Amino acid sequence: MTRDNVAVIGGGVSGLTAAHILQRRHDVTVFEAAPRLGGHADTQLISAEAALDTAFVIFSERFYPNFARLLKELGVTSQPADLVVDIVCDDCGFAHIGADLFGTPLLPQRPNGVSREEWDNVSTDCARFGPALSDAMSAAGSGPTVRQVLDQHGFSRFFATHYLYPMIGSLYLQPSRRIDEMPLKFLGDTLSRYGLMGADALATWRTVTGASHTYVRVLAGRLFRVRTSTHVHEVRRSGAGVSVKESSGAVHDFDKVVIATHAPETLRILADPPPDVREVLHSIRYAPFETALHTDQSVLNGTGEASNTVLHVTCAANGADFRSTYRAGLVHKLGEPEHQYLCSQNMTAQLAPEKVLRVLSYEHPVVTPESFALQQRILELSDDVIAFAGAYAGNGFHEAGCASGVHAAKALGVTWE
Repeated sequence: MTRDNVAVIGGGVSGLTAAHILQRRHDVTVFEAAPRLGGHADTQLISAEAALDTAFVIFSERFYPNFARLLKELGVTSQPADLVVDIVCDDCGFAHIGADLFGTPLLPQRPNGVSREEWDNVSTDCARFGPALSDAMSAAGSGPTVRQVLDQHGFSRFFATHYLYPMIGSLYLQPSRRIDEMPLKFLGDTLSRYGLMGADALATWRTVTGASHTYVRVLAGRLFRVRTSTHVHEVRRSGAGVSVKESSGAVHDFDKVVIATHAPETLRILADPPPDVREVLHSIRYAPFETALHTDQSVLNGTGEASNTVLHVTCAANGADFRSTYRAGLVHKLGEPEHQYLCSQNMTAQLAPEKVLRVLSYEHPVVTPESFALQQRILELSDDVIAFAGAYAGNGFHEAGCASGVHAAKALGVTWE
């Protein structure tokens, strides 16, 4: 059988998964604008002993079936992350040590400055949120947003700022103003899909042994051709196939293509997109977040000794960026000397400059009622010549990207069997 030449634009998990499957029957060339592959699978090599992930970090074999299968086929192993989460407020002294993600919360002692009535309301709100989430799941269409539910059901501000926003922010890396726009139905779907509603919800989560660059490196070694630091200017249908034009002006002809870039980039490079494709891609927005890899232990003040993840909150959280810190060396199960390494999101200005090793910028899809109603349609708009992939077609998680890559490969005629 003649092997087609297939281009994959974008070397994140979506494009790499599609390339891995398509390579079985075709010659695949991956184009990536960055100098490395991986996208959010971004590993920082600090020393021979310290390889630390700063964007995608954890997954669950049970709830990430496509990604778990990918690792298995690549011969890449994983290890338990043993996550223990704290929520700490910089203002009122609230400290929830060992918090469950949306399980039945065992609230800490009442913080100073918080009235007993307000604290009782927080406890009641924690119990009420589960039923409100269930109601939203059964709503027609995209249903109410987080802010609409908070207002309609009279949830307290303290509950939102010290429990709900940090918990949702830890999943989607979104500031509170973006969380307010999120359909609660979308949140419920994610929590249900990834088993995050009950006690010990984080017990099954793992890290890639040796960090995520391990799987990226193995997968890339199996591809026909990889072109990093190569910006694609345009993808255009040409006869029975497609032409891919680089920013340098070089043009390459392919039989098929997977476009696995972020939605705005996909819209920018796709020549003459059909109206329905344009509508979907235009609806997807992104929110930036910044990660600092550092050794400033002061951000762990007030946390538990066994904790490896801290969600930092403030009483004045209206529109505030999500902030968190995790003990990168501990999560990756490195040796004792490497436990000094921390990763903090949106906290660079609060760190001692001499203790900051790397500062990295990323972005994550923003989910609004409009995008929630449209996002999965992009996969349906793939055909047997041009296929689309991206975590934006789901909840933005690594598994969503992986699943979209599987779908794109299938659209181009190769099923993952």
